[in-house]
Amino acid sequence: MIDATPELKSFLATARSFVMADLYTIALASGQVLRYTDAGLQIFYAGQNYSASGLSDQAHRRACGARD
Repeated sequence: MIDATPELKSFLATARSFVMADLYTIALASGQVLRYTDAGLQIFYAGQNYSASGLSDQAHRRACGARD
């Protein structure tokens, strides 16, 4: 087992909750960029907003490389 750094231990001790989510950036041929997350809430990360309105199941599969 690898010991956690003191910084990580401190963060984990003070953080109240965590959210794990996938973030999708879709660049359309028109130049428009869409950003979505599968989280149940909007996420602001690296200066960008990711909408929680979500992708359809079919769009999600395509974004992950799955075929219909």
